[in-house]
Amino acid sequence: MPSGIKAADVIVFATPLYWEWVSGPMKMFMDRMTPLSMPFIVIRDGRDRHPVREGYGHGKVAVVSTCGYFGIENFDAMIAHYRAVATNLDREFTGALLGPNAQSIQPMMMGMGDQFADIFAAAKTAGRELARDGRMKEATLSIVGRDIMDVETFMNKADKYFAGVLEDLKNKKTL
Repeated sequence: MPSGIKAADVIVFATPLYWEWVSGPMKMFMDRMTPLSMPFIVIRDGRDRHPVREGYGHGKVAVVSTCGYFGIENFDAMIAHYRAVATNLDREFTGALLGPNAQSIQPMMMGMGDQFADIFAAAKTAGRELARDGRMKEATLSIVGRDIMDVETFMNKADKYFAGVLEDLKNKKTL
């Protein structure tokens, strides 16, 4: 494992949400963190765990993620797992910068002016907070995770987009 992990005050895991979980490359990276643990069993925080190798069990864990779904609750399973990862690494879980319906932002930006300026500004602020204070404020995180449209509009736009993709594929006979 790179020495950067050992020296890091904060490990930031950044991945899109796929199937309520992380991307394949992130899963492989996390699997490669297994050597950070010793092959023994200890009880910590009321659970049996592997002890972390000397020098690795300090600092914090943060998460940055986006998804194409509407609601912030779609991240719940992934965040629960990252909380467990933090505990297993004997680190503090310090927060998650989450962007639901992120794939909608870019196409919607065309002709919509500064509707998303607060989201981008809050994302930058969250990074500064994490670097300066070791945590991101809930108020900042809630701006990044705010709804960008109502759920019915989101579903209609998503369905229209995907219907167009399927029609294009059908016309190209690539299905």
